[in-house]
Amino acid sequence: MVDARADADGEALLITPRQLRALIIAEADLGERLVRALILRRVALIESAHSGPVLIGAPQSPEILRLQTFLRRNGHPHHVVAADQDAGAAALMEQSGAASGDALVVCPDGAVLLNPTEEVLARCIGMTDTAGDDELFDVVVVGAGPAGLATAVYAASEGLSVAILDCRAYGGQAGASARIENYLGFPTGISGLALAGRAYVQAQKFGARMLIPAQAVSLDCSRSESDGVMTVGLAGGRRLNGKVVVAASGARYRRPPVPRLAEFEGRGVWYWASAIEAQMCANAEVVLVGGGNSAGQAAVFLSSHAAHVNMLVRGPGLALTMSRYLIDRIEATPNIALLPHTELTTLDGDETGWQPCAGVAVVTAPRCNARCATCFCSLARSPRLAGCTGVTLRWIRPASC
Repeated sequence: MVDARADADGEALLITPRQLRALIIAEADLGERLVRALILRRVALIESAHSGPVLIGAPQSPEILRLQTFLRRNGHPHHVVAADQDAGAAALMEQSGAASGDALVVCPDGAVLLNPTEEVLARCIGMTDTAGDDELFDVVVVGAGPAGLATAVYAASEGLSVAILDCRAYGGQAGASARIENYLGFPTGISGLALAGRAYVQAQKFGARMLIPAQAVSLDCSRSESDGVMTVGLAGGRRLNGKVVVAASGARYRRPPVPRLAEFEGRGVWYWASAIEAQMCANAEVVLVGGGNSAGQAAVFLSSHAAHVNMLVRGPGLALTMSRYLIDRIEATPNIALLPHTELTTLDGDETGWQPCAGVAVVTAPRCNARCATCFCSLARSPRLAGCTGVTLRWIRPASC
């Protein structure tokens, strides 16, 4: 993502990341200017959408949306080219044997990927750290949400070597919030992505090592008594050794017990509301399931894009589950309808699953159906063990116990 051209003879200085971080910390005024310039440069690259990997396919296909969400949540510049509107893109799709619903990714180094996983795409564009398994960190943080990022900032600022990993993106659930207004220090509010982005840059400033995406699958404490080292196993076989392991894996949204739910996830059913999903439901009717603060933030955000937002809550109202300022804003928004004593029971859609319609059962009234293009689920959360499912904890108790 860097291009440079010299109009006359000159001298170039190669500054390593470690040296740059030392300069930023040692020279406060100069460091502030450098960090601000780097942030503004990254923002400009994202907004221009003329750098980074090129995503080719149908803009609203599940594969394109999956990769676009991953790149956007991680603040990585990219741009999308509709294959049906660009002859060159269509020819490349045909040459690669891609179907109409596939996603073709052209990386900056020229590599072409067909429907890559997030891990494969991250390696191709240089997001994934390549450090060896023998490196020992003072602190290994599992989970890059607000708690994990705060841990990384505080530990790294004290001179500790820190590795922080997450299986999806930095920011966690907070990073998916359209607007947070009750966070200390931001009287006018801030988006979750912007808040997480500041913490991410701050952790990097102090030298924290970021591993995203990286999925933790095991924790081996067998060496903790002998040499004070614990090992976090990652998907793919890689291992991270740390003197301290902090599990800041946060929580996951509870999935409603609705048939065919998994079939429509990423194809009309979403667990967050970002600008990408908002574009899909422009001037359409949407259903939002949940009555907590996250649901309230999503409803207010979607109301400026969708024609109508139906909020489904199982209880009598929002007073016991949502902050008062959000309740007042929802009541003042004419295109948000609150449906109490209501729950989602069925989902149906076309063969591709791109446009599901939600079947809604009202507990206190006869069954009713709400047809919509998009369904957002923002229910109560349950703890996420070590950031991922299937985590195995192996603890060998010392003989003295």
